[in-house]
Amino acid sequence: MSRTANDLDLLFAGALVPANPLATADQRDLESLAIRIYNTPELAAARARASLLWLSRITQRPSTEAMASFDGAVAEFVFHCALNAANSDPGRPRVLKVEGEPHHWFGMDVPGARRGGNNADNAYRIIPVDGTGQFEIVGQLAASPPTDVTFTLIANTAMSKTIRTIEWRDIRVDDDGLFRITIDPTEAAGRANHLQSRGDARYLFVRDSLTDWNRQTANRMAARRLDAPPPPPDFDELVRRAAAYADEDTAYYWDMCMGQSYSFAVNTVPPVRNAGAFGGLVSQSGSTGHYRIADDEALVVTVTLGSAPYMSFMVHDPWWRTLPFAPRTASLNIAQIVPDADGAVTFVVGPTDPGVHNWIDTGGVHEGIFYFRWQGLPPDDASPPVVRGYHLTKLAQLREVLPKGVATATRAERAAQRAARQAAVAGWWED
Repeated sequence: MSRTANDLDLLFAGALVPANPLATADQRDLESLAIRIYNTPELAAARARASLLWLSRITQRPSTEAMASFDGAVAEFVFHCALNAANSDPGRPRVLKVEGEPHHWFGMDVPGARRGGNNADNAYRIIPVDGTGQFEIVGQLAASPPTDVTFTLIANTAMSKTIRTIEWRDIRVDDDGLFRITIDPTEAAGRANHLQSRGDARYLFVRDSLTDWNRQTANRMAARRLDAPPPPPDFDELVRRAAAYADEDTAYYWDMCMGQSYSFAVNTVPPVRNAGAFGGLVSQSGSTGHYRIADDEALVVTVTLGSAPYMSFMVHDPWWRTLPFAPRTASLNIAQIVPDADGAVTFVVGPTDPGVHNWIDTGGVHEGIFYFRWQGLPPDDASPPVVRGYHLTKLAQLREVLPKGVATATRAERAAQRAARQAAVAGWWED
């Protein structure tokens, strides 16, 4: 049997929905295992500890609206740790989508695992590795591939300590549409698609960024270990790991993720900076801050696109979880926006429809976190993206502060925009 045939056997062995590369037996089984881990007394205690630590870090009394979503945010943070633990065996590496919205498929109600400013456009997947083994990840290019993909070797469960990254533009794909990424402690020595590991390696963290929700899908992936595996952990060990991950990541999550978003004055948009400086993707630039917007107000923000193949802007709740983005325009990416007449992009943020196409709809949420992303920027970008300006205004005065050439949207156009989003996202969890 040829190598390609073996690769295809590995890729499709657990496919449950052929058209959906995320609907795999491993995904189903690991989510089921994570739910079992999450519903243990040890994880209930971890949730309580996380709640106390988060509350101890708050310097100003949260509003009643913010506190209404606090328990849910802590629960999703801890369920994310349960997912990490469920897929923490480098001896038998599997591919698992994490940081997702609550969903129902294959007879399961799967809790949300949103945290850390998760991106509505991204399929985040993790593959467990260690610093001594030899690993191969086999992938198949999607018929309509993602706009951007990164493969990052990570040294912690918060997915923030980067060892090395391979950009999609540097991935070599075979004529048959397959690609292979190797991970081991040795140098590449001429090997394409290779990541050299080290002793603290924990996961390969893959981000598939989709801009066309109707056509694009994540690339199909599977993993195997090429050398002798260590013994598998038992269930009790996985529970211990999940609780430990929650304890380890809680302080980081608040101090780095929440702290940096709330470090600027409310309704101000900081300058664009590299995300690697605060634990994000090293090849990504962004701007994040926090908003507080009344029903009769709007935050107007104008940015430039630069040369990034991927760009997005989205809002989150006060605890940095995505707001519902299927029925509302709580996020917009480079394929969903309409640029201004001069090529820049103006967004209008708030809970009330301003009649502008690029409305970032907070869905009735009046305070939270916003996040701009630019991905795939060249190392020596001659024209990097910038925040051109921002302004908090009353809706009654909106037209006075909008730049010229901003695209508008009628009620019918808004309804069509929302319906298209809802239909596209519904297909992500079809079983």
